[in-house]
Amino acid sequence: MNLPESQCGVLERVSYDVRNPWWYEHKARYHFVSQHVKGRAILDATCGTGLGSAMLTHDPGSFVIGFDISLDALAQAQQHLGRGRILQADCHELSFRNSSFDTVVSLETVEHLHKPERFLEEVHRILKPSGIFIVSTPNRFFTSPHGVIKNPFHIREYSPEEYLDLLKAHFHRVNLYGQRLSPAFRKRAYLSPELRSIIADKGWFIPLFWKAFNRLPLSLKDSLSRALWGLSFFPQEGDYSFNSDDLANASDFIGFCQP
Repeated sequence: MNLPESQCGVLERVSYDVRNPWWYEHKARYHFVSQHVKGRAILDATCGTGLGSAMLTHDPGSFVIGFDISLDALAQAQQHLGRGRILQADCHELSFRNSSFDTVVSLETVEHLHKPERFLEEVHRILKPSGIFIVSTPNRFFTSPHGVIKNPFHIREYSPEEYLDLLKAHFHRVNLYGQRLSPAFRKRAYLSPELRSIIADKGWFIPLFWKAFNRLPLSLKDSLSRALWGLSFFPQEGDYSFNSDDLANASDFIGFCQP
C-alpha cells in the first residue's frame, strides 16, 4: 500500500525480498482472500508493488486491475503482474463508474488514511450490488498494546469493535476474520532438538545465545536459521490461520463486506 504524503505522511510498501519478516504474513492474507474471489473482476485498491495483484491473477477466470498513487510502486507491480492492468489513481477519488466491480480488495490500507471514510464511500460506489469488498487492517491491541502507535506509517489503528463500526457505517453486511500465527510456530532456537542436545548441560547458555542471536541483522538471522535447522527464521505462509474466533487476540482483521 502506498499513499501520498499529504494523506499518510510517509510511504509503506511490501518488499519482494522473501527474507522480509512481513513477506509471508502479507502473502498469507492474499492467499486466504484468493480462495473467495475466483472467477471475478477484481480491483486491488492501493496495490503497492503488486504482490497481491499477482497472486490474485493465478486464477485463470479472474481479471485483476491494480491501482496505486505511487509511480515507483506501480513500476514494480507492472513487472510482476503478468495478466491484468495497473493504473495510477487516488483511492479517495476514483474514476471508475458506479457498480463497476464484482470484488474490491484492499489489504492493509485504511490504517494509513486520514480519511478512511471517503475511501470506503468510493468503494461502495464502484461495487456491484452483489459484490464483495475485502479489506484488512492490523489489530491495535496486537501492534500497539499500550495505546501508542509504534508504526510510523500508520495514522490510526483499530480494535475489533472500532473496525466493525467503521465498516458497518458503509456496508450492510460485514463478517470479520482474524489472522493468527499458528501456536506450533516458535522461535527456531527454542524448538530445535539439535540445539537442545548440544547445550543440554548448559541451560544458562540458551538465553545468552538467544540474546546475541536477536541482535543480528534480519537477513543474517534467517541465513543462520536455515543453515542450523533447515527452516526460515520467519513464519511462512502456512504458519498463519484465519477464523472469526477471539478477534481481540488476532494480529490482523480481514473484513468481508457487502453493500
